[in-house]
Amino acid sequence: MAQAPQTISFTAPATGNADRSATLTATGGGSGNPVTFSVDPSSGNDVCSVTAGTVSYLAGGTCVIDANQAGDANYLAATQVSQTITVDAAPRFTQDTPPLTAVAGWATVTSSSPQERPHRPTGCTAPRPGCTSTSKRGW
Repeated sequence: MAQAPQTISFTAPATGNADRSATLTATGGGSGNPVTFSVDPSSGNDVCSVTAGTVSYLAGGTCVIDANQAGDANYLAATQVSQTITVDAAPRFTQDTPPLTAVAGWATVTSSSPQERPHRPTGCTAPRPGCTSTSKRGW
């Protein structure tokens, strides 16, 4: 008796963000064997990884996921299905030096640059370079 064909139905997320992950799901054919996922060699270098049905987005680029299902005595292996995910890079933040802090209801403003004189806070009375002033005003 000839083995019957089987197909995979698999739709991956169209996009992802680095430092995030998504669950992959697919349905396969009559063999009852699980659909397994892997990263296709055509993916960008270290853009994504797959473990236990979860794709992890590691960096910006193109991630190609392959879905496969093995056959058995009655069914052929399913034809591989590939899906492409565009991964956006994670935003990179820089820390101000010194770090900015805030207390609810208050703002602290410090000026110590003569170039900032037009923006000098009220209370900075020194008319020369090096004026330093800290003022608190309620919101």
